[in-house]
Amino acid sequence: MLENGTSLVMTGSCGTGKNHLAVAMAKHIIRNYLASVEITDVMRLTRAVKNCWRNDSEKTADEVIERYASMDLLIIDEVGVQFGSAAEMAILQEIINARYESICPPF
Repeated sequence: MLENGTSLVMTGSCGTGKNHLAVAMAKHIIRNYLASVEITDVMRLTRAVKNCWRNDSEKTADEVIERYASMDLLIIDEVGVQFGSAAEMAILQEIINARYESICPPF
């Protein structure tokens, strides 16, 4: 999966084990491939970028987006749960597109 940039989308009702399975897969990939893995949710991801918009921020939005875009494996939970603003949707799209262009799958 890591070598060829494959994506995986898991859907299902709450409490069916999607997150548990994603964490187990992440642990396996870290142990066997020494890969960089990030597990986050949409709210945390967009908040990290939005925090860069403050004048006193130590990072730029581009730096945060690059961090998420460059992970070997990025697991994004809670996609579609909230009603995202246009800015939040644009942030998520930018990260997914950057990963697609560099063949690093979002999960």
